[in-house]
Amino acid sequence: MARAPVEVKAQVTREADGAIGGLAMVFRDMTSPLQAQADANRLAAIVESSYDAIISKTLDGRITSWNGAAEEMFGYRAHEAIGRSIRTLIPPERADEEMHILTELARGGRLSAFETVRRTKDGRPLEVSVSISPIRDGQGRIIGAAKIARDISEVRRHEAARHKAERLETENRQIQEANRVKSRFLATMSHELRTPLNAIIGFAELLHSGAVPHDSPKYRGFLDHIRTGGRHLLQLINDVLDLAKVESGKFEFHPEPVDLQQIFNEVADILKIEIDRKHMDLRTAVDPVLTDLVLDPGRLKQVLYKSLERDQVHC
Repeated sequence: MARAPVEVKAQVTREADGAIGGLAMVFRDMTSPLQAQADANRLAAIVESSYDAIISKTLDGRITSWNGAAEEMFGYRAHEAIGRSIRTLIPPERADEEMHILTELARGGRLSAFETVRRTKDGRPLEVSVSISPIRDGQGRIIGAAKIARDISEVRRHEAARHKAERLETENRQIQEANRVKSRFLATMSHELRTPLNAIIGFAELLHSGAVPHDSPKYRGFLDHIRTGGRHLLQLINDVLDLAKVESGKFEFHPEPVDLQQIFNEVADILKIEIDRKHMDLRTAVDPVLTDLVLDPGRLKQVLYKSLERDQVHC
């Protein structure tokens, strides 16, 4: 035989003369009410033990319930919050946000979870993730809303720290790459600077020693070599001092019509002393079809100087 909880109410019945005539008893099956009460108690325990703030409110925004997590999160005790307007928690600049929420709830619309900012009792802004569900009465009419708010301030701090670390890592890689490019650039330029400088010093020493008479055609030619080498050296120094080019690893090009044979001759003249010292033979030849060329003469000379720094030269 199944058992069920019941509520019993009894009432004595009397006869016309007032004598007790019997007992009237009413039995009520309490299975459903007790189950409903148990469910309500269980739900209340879940709400109270939740780490998220759970708040209910009416459609006009008046707070009707306030759990322990809401007390911890916003600083108001339950007796301070219940009966207040939910706008107490909303910064003035976000007042329109609550109006939109109430309007959507009243018309039965659905509200997706969203992230926003609320205000604590001490006026501190608090970043939260909010989800809202309508509360309905027995006839299915919406009479209020339940809000679940989760503090995401710590998440935001971790995200900000992660983004900062990623940005610093990116900047560090960029700095390392810039240093690598700069080191490579300076290593290359150190060789290119020595080439015209050695030529200038060599021709100057020849002129200073008197080995070439003043009235000799070579004297004038050596002076031209010194001037050409000096101009090229100045261009190289300007490149070194241009930090933007050093850090980016890029050069500016200034193309113009060039005479290849003239450029080869100028390079050969600058390298003449070094070539003679190493007992090398430098020969140049330009294909006649290479005419009307537009190049950067300074950059072409740099390429030729670097190519001619080898012990054996075939040009």
